[in-house]
Amino acid sequence: MKKLPILSLVLGILVLVYAFLAYFLDNDIFSLTQTIGNIIIATGLIAFAVLIVMPDMKKKSMATLKTVEFVIILIAAIVGFVLPLLNIKSVDLGTGSLWFGIALVMDGGVDLFLGIHGKKNLKQGMFFISLLSVILGTWIYATNFVNANIRTFTFITLLLIGGYLTIIGLANSKKS
Repeated sequence: MKKLPILSLVLGILVLVYAFLAYFLDNDIFSLTQTIGNIIIATGLIAFAVLIVMPDMKKKSMATLKTVEFVIILIAAIVGFVLPLLNIKSVDLGTGSLWFGIALVMDGGVDLFLGIHGKKNLKQGMFFISLLSVILGTWIYATNFVNANIRTFTFITLLLIGGYLTIIGLANSKKS
């Protein structure tokens, strides 16, 4: 995206325009339905696995637990949310709230476990962030937060993605 800032800028603006049209028009292609929500959930789980879990997989002391965590989240995203979108029959793995909750609880729990056993540094507030991750994940699942608010959740996620891409495009277009 840094080498082609115009692509990032155009994609960001398109996502932002779609988000606003879909939220306020709410008809036909501009509808924040469960299908769009499942795409966002799958993308979010995959991004969580790649951006949060994957970097710790490279450290020998954490490789096994983090690899298992990564594989579980990736399988859930693909089997639970991507395959049904492609009309491929698969096992029902639950809701987006369940899997966002599980991902947060698993990540926070693994980090706390590794911190207790001296494999990971949990200083400078990282202990509380891991603990908060477990609490937040449990709350998301228990209140069915994602699925109960799928339209708002999808709208906010699209705004964040579109805003991020637009900012990256603008920042890198000034450099070149």
